Amino acid sequence: MMKNLVYLCWVVAIVFMADTASGDIQQGDVDVELEIPEIIQLELLTTNVRIIPGPEDYARNLEKSEYGGGNEWVDPGKGFAERSGAIELTMFTNAQNGGLLYAHGIQPPGPEGILILEDTYLTVETAKTYILQNNLEGATTKFKTWPDKKTYWLRLYNEAQEIFKVTTATKTARLIVLKIGIGNLARYTHGNYKNTITFSLMPIVF
Repeated sequence: MMKNLVYLCWVVAIVFMADTASGDIQQGDVDVELEIPEIIQLELLTTNVRIIPGPEDYARNLEKSEYGGGNEWVDPGKGFAERSGAIELTMFTNAQNGGLLYAHGIQPPGPEGILILEDTYLTVETAKTYILQNNLEGATTKFKTWPDKKTYWLRLYNEAQEIFKVTTATKTARLIVLKIGIGNLARYTHGNYKNTITFSLMPIVF
């Protein structure tokens, strides 16, 4: 009796395995799609710059050959105050062709308490901007400081001008350090004068 029971169990198991092996298999597919958004990130680490000129600033003048931006014809005037490490920001982009950093200002109406836009200058400090110093991600700018050489300034006005660019995606957020200059000091009398610089970061798209 026991032998018959064992034999019956083996037969049932074999039949079950045979049915499973030869039975239909149902399957379904799931498509996996990775969609990369175009990311640009600009973070201003400096939100306010205050400059108090001294006698050495009033004695210093900016030469026309040291600045560009399409408005070289404007007389830089008498007196020039420049401050190193005045503005720090970080930029990041995952765009394959890199990104462009622009700077511009807005000239408010009225003469009182206004820092004239065309008296404001910017330049990228090569020694403090690691990405530029080491030519990472194709970093370039026309407006930069050169050790023991001339400094080339971007003179601001109300249209955005390119001040810095990278030609590939950045591997991480990159620190950009800017020197600021205020020209034509002789036109300002005792008081407080203000204006605003706006930075814009755009991906390069072909």
